[in-house]
Amino acid sequence: HAGPVTHTSGLFVLPYFTFGAQQIVHAKFEPESLVDAFENRGANATALVPTMVARLLAMPDISLERMANLEILGYAGAPMPPEQIRQCFERITPRMSQYYGLVEAIPPVTVLGPADHRRGIEGDTEILTSAGLPCNGVEIRIVDELGQDVPTGEVGEVITRGDHVMRGYYGQAGQDPTVTKAVRDGWLYTGDLGKCDADERLFLVDRKGDMIISGGYNIYPREIEDVIAEVPGVHEVAVVGVEDADWGQHVTAMITVTVGASVTVDQVLEHCKSRMASYKKPKDVRIVAEFPLNSTGKIAKKVLREQLNSEVAQ
Repeated sequence: HAGPVTHTSGLFVLPYFTFGAQQIVHAKFEPESLVDAFENRGANATALVPTMVARLLAMPDISLERMANLEILGYAGAPMPPEQIRQCFERITPRMSQYYGLVEAIPPVTVLGPADHRRGIEGDTEILTSAGLPCNGVEIRIVDELGQDVPTGEVGEVITRGDHVMRGYYGQAGQDPTVTKAVRDGWLYTGDLGKCDADERLFLVDRKGDMIISGGYNIYPREIEDVIAEVPGVHEVAVVGVEDADWGQHVTAMITVTVGASVTVDQVLEHCKSRMASYKKPKDVRIVAEFPLNSTGKIAKKVLREQLNSEVAQ
């Protein structure tokens, strides 16, 4: 267990207890210690967030050979760009499984299993942008602001129903008007934006709160992040909306660079220019040493937005 055994990640403890497995719980995430657990301590499974995977990929000596004992790498908590999935497949393990869920609906809502990962690596690259298919007994729908189903392939809010959904929030949290997720008629409104294809495969677009509205256009950071991640040498990327007097918000991209690599702002902008509509391109690209992380190891976009908006206000 490389992350804290709180939130949904704590549930990964339970099935291994059932099997009578030995469990290794790390006090904090350290890439070398995690690799050592697979090389020398008999570990064979783990669950990470994409930021942790990026830290592993930053190790110059990470390899399939060092991680040979790893039978399944589960990841969740944030999108992983297809380019990062490819690198993980080639340098860490080809046995990967993505879980989409949330504290209010666990076990997972959807799963993108190892077979789908291999299918994506072998050519069906679009599947790597998917969160997979609903789990057994789980229903999902994509709805508009009025709670009405949207046509297949259109973006709306992801809602889910089943035994995995909570009854409601406990105590005062249930009365908090700032809580965005809610259960209505048994359906949990997740606050996540997504779309489904004809096979009911879920494609997450972004968090409602992360969506950028610039000049009247809805812009989804994940789409831009996936494109920027294709630039050789880009290690991690975060895209946020920053307050703008003329446009409402403008797109700002922040990146970290792989050790030993060289990436310029112009390279990023030129790649974006070739891969997306003009209104989606970042107005500002910044190269940073590292990203602030939240308690679960994800990039803290809220902190980034607050920092950038405070610059605008000065």
